[in-house]
Amino acid sequence: MSLREGKKVLLIEPFSTGHHMALYLRHIVQELAYKKAQVMLLTTEEAYGDAAYQLVQNELPSSAQVFFFKTAPQAANCCKILLLKSQITNWIKLRKAVQKISFHNSIDIIYVPTVDWIVKAVELLGSPFGHLPFSALFISPKHHRFACGIGSRRWSNFIYEQLFQRLLNIPTLNRLLVIDETFYEFAKNRYGRRSAKIAFAPDFGSVGRRVDRLTARRRLNISFKSKVVLVYGGLSRKKGIEELLYAMERESELGQAVILLAGRPSEGMRRLLQKPNVVRLLQQKRLVPQLHFHDSDDQDEVFAAADVVWVAYTGGSYGSSGVLHQAVGYGLPVIAGETGLVGMLVKRFNLGATVDPRKPSEVAEAILYLLSGRPMMGDVQGNLAAFRYKYSAREHVSAVADALEASSTRQTI
Repeated sequence: MSLREGKKVLLIEPFSTGHHMALYLRHIVQELAYKKAQVMLLTTEEAYGDAAYQLVQNELPSSAQVFFFKTAPQAANCCKILLLKSQITNWIKLRKAVQKISFHNSIDIIYVPTVDWIVKAVELLGSPFGHLPFSALFISPKHHRFACGIGSRRWSNFIYEQLFQRLLNIPTLNRLLVIDETFYEFAKNRYGRRSAKIAFAPDFGSVGRRVDRLTARRRLNISFKSKVVLVYGGLSRKKGIEELLYAMERESELGQAVILLAGRPSEGMRRLLQKPNVVRLLQQKRLVPQLHFHDSDDQDEVFAAADVVWVAYTGGSYGSSGVLHQAVGYGLPVIAGETGLVGMLVKRFNLGATVDPRKPSEVAEAILYLLSGRPMMGDVQGNLAAFRYKYSAREHVSAVADALEASSTRQTI
C-alpha cells in the first residue's frame, strides 16, 4: 500500500540514543519526504542538539515543522514504580504538546517510532492523542519470552499481558508494529481478531559505503595482521564488554586479537576503562577505544576494520539488536549470547557463534573459530545474504508506510 501524497504526519521521537533517531526515525523521514507527505516532528531540545539529529535533519523536507516539548528525566536501572511514574509524567507532557500542535495544525496520523518510553502509561491511561489516529513501533514487549523459549519466567508476565490487551483495545490505534518476529508470531496466535492491529516491521541495520580494510585500520592505528572484534553503538556494561575484556586477559590464545570499542560510553563504561587490568590492554594496543558518536563515515570505517562483531549482551538483554543487523549488512559474522532473540536468530540463520559470555574459554573458542577461515565461514556468508534480504530497511519502511495508511480497527476485549 502506498503512502498518500500530501498526508499530514506528526512524528514523535524525544530521544536520540540507540537507534531511535539514527535508524528508525531517519528512514521513515526519508520515505515520507520521498512520498511528498507533510512532515511534522515533535522532539526535545536535548535530542535536537545531539549529533544523531543531524542524520534526521539531512532527510527532512524543507517544509517540515519541528516542535519541542520536555520529558521527565530518563529513569534507568530503577524500580518499576519509578519507571511507571516517569512514563505517566511523559504521557501528560506529550498530551499537552500534541493538543497545542493540533490546535494550530491539521494532523492526519501520528507515528511514534519507538513507543516503549510511554507504552505502560498508554496501556493504563489510553491514547494521549485524543481523537487523532496513531500507529507506533513497540521495540521490546516482554510477556511472551518465557512462552517462546527466549527468556525466563517472570511474575510480571501476566500483568504485562493484560496491559498489552488494553493497548490493542484503544480505538484510535491503527497499527502496532513490532520488530520481534517471535512476538509477532506469538501475538497472531494469541489475540484473535485484535491481532489484525499488529504488524511485523523487521529490524534492520544501516549500511553505507564499503571502505578498504587497510585504509580503515591505518586510520584507527590497528595492525593489518590483527584480528579485530568490534563492539559498536551505545557502550554500556549490559553489552557484555567487561566479560569480553576478561576473556582477552585470561585466554593466551587471543594474543593477536584486538577489541575495537566504537560508540558513546556510559559513565559505568568510562569507569571500567580506568581499571588497571583494562589500562594494560590499552597500553598493549589490544584495546582500541573510539569513544564518540559515529556518523555514517565513522560507522563504515569501524565495520571495515572488523573481522567479527560482538553482540553477546548480558544483564537480561532478550530483545533485538540493531548492531546484529548492521553486522549482517556489512557481511560480518557475530558472537552472540546463547539466550534471547539475538541468540535465537544467530542459531536459526547460522550467523556466527553463540556463547555464555561469562565463560572466557567459550568466548575465546568462538573468536578463534570465526577468525580461523574454516569452511564453515562460506556457509555463514550465504546465510548473511539470506538474512539481509528478510531483515532490510526496505521491508521495515514498507511496513511503516502501510501502518500510516491503515484505518483504525475498533475491537473490544
